[in-house]
Amino acid sequence: RTMGHVARTIGTSFAYVRCFAEILEDRDTMTNMMFFASAKPLEFDISDDLLHIIGKHTIRGRVLGGMLSNEVDVSGFVENTDLSPITDSWNPLPQWQVSTAIQHWHAMRGMVSTSYWLNY
Repeated sequence: RTMGHVARTIGTSFAYVRCFAEILEDRDTMTNMMFFASAKPLEFDISDDLLHIIGKHTIRGRVLGGMLSNEVDVSGFVENTDLSPITDSWNPLPQWQVSTAIQHWHAMRGMVSTSYWLNY
């Protein structure tokens, strides 16, 4: 639900919208989503040469290396006029995402120490 409204909102301002998930294996869990939008078609050239330069085993290299295979088709959301764009006067995201935010908070504290967060 959230992704549909976000995609629709971006699509009201940009003709071309592409979305990539960090992970696609389990669609019922939280994952980072990257939206790219433009007035012109978006093409990405993520070559092996580029991955070699930035390092295939770095976080950036792993994300970019799998990015194109993790594309999420959002065209149905962008073109769906039944979905309301998010605006200053209509923004349901805080209510929709409270439980997810709490889950994320607990998950991150389980993966990374408190001292890291205090210095982040």
